[in-house]
Amino acid sequence: MLAAAKSFSDYQILIAGAPNMPESYYKELAGNQKIHVLHNQTYDLLNNASLAMVTSGTATLETALFKVPEVVC
Repeated sequence: MLAAAKSFSDYQILIAGAPNMPESYYKELAGNQKIHVLHNQTYDLLNNASLAMVTSGTATLETALFKVPEVVC
């Protein structure tokens, strides 16, 4: 997902962080790629999203309900 996000340099990359994962986990995976991690704000994030890359599962339904165009990974 991070590799694909590099193609969207005009967009701000936001990650809806899992509640039990610290921000440092995501920052380590991203390396020097600029990302922002939000915890406990998934619906606010979706309400303002232009598009989304989403892991398959309940999150895809939630994203669809917010009418956000998505790629299911």
